[in-house]
Amino acid sequence: MEEAGGIWRTVRVAEHGRVDALARFLEASGCEVRPGEGSQLDVRLKTIAPWSDAAELELDLYLRLWEATTGGYADRAS
Repeated sequence: MEEAGGIWRTVRVAEHGRVDALARFLEASGCEVRPGEGSQLDVRLKTIAPWSDAAELELDLYLRLWEATTGGYADRAS
């Protein structure tokens, strides 16, 4: 899903109890976050970069950093 000003991606969190923690982490990282279905979040990346995969790489970086610091697990649903 794409809109002007950023790219939205859906993220699944393995443990439903960690959804809010990931949302706060992503918001602190400059992402816009809205609740999705169940243990999912919709995440809007505001990255503007010279290559098309930059937003995907940025989201992967945020997810891996969150996992490394919390022991949680999350992945992109779409």
